[in-house]
Amino acid sequence: MTPFPGSGLTQGSRLTCTAMDGVDFTDNKIFRYERQPGALVTDPDVDVFNGVCSPADLEELSPDDPAPTQQPAFFRKDSIDLVFRSAQDGQQAFEDIQEDVERLIKAMNALDDLDPPVTVTIGPF
Repeated sequence: MTPFPGSGLTQGSRLTCTAMDGVDFTDNKIFRYERQPGALVTDPDVDVFNGVCSPADLEELSPDDPAPTQQPAFFRKDSIDLVFRSAQDGQQAFEDIQEDVERLIKAMNALDDLDPPVTVTIGPF
């Protein structure tokens, strides 16, 4: 957590996290973002952190930029950069993100433990 100084007072806290060295992951892009239009028509689009990906998100969402046909425009990145009003809010968000990453790792490990598929033939019809 990095304090944001301003006018002699701390105005907020900044939290930056980067995912790296992911074992059993295709890439480290585990943070889900949504690209939203700017406040005004002339404003650029804004990428908003939406949470830690699920196993399905890792499979379905494109990295770095949303797919042209993806609506809503979700995608994955390997880092987050957030600003909070207080260090306590930032610390709580950090702990929540850590829990979500641990949950993702457990879910991915559980997928590795699935039994192989069984083929069942029904018919002929």
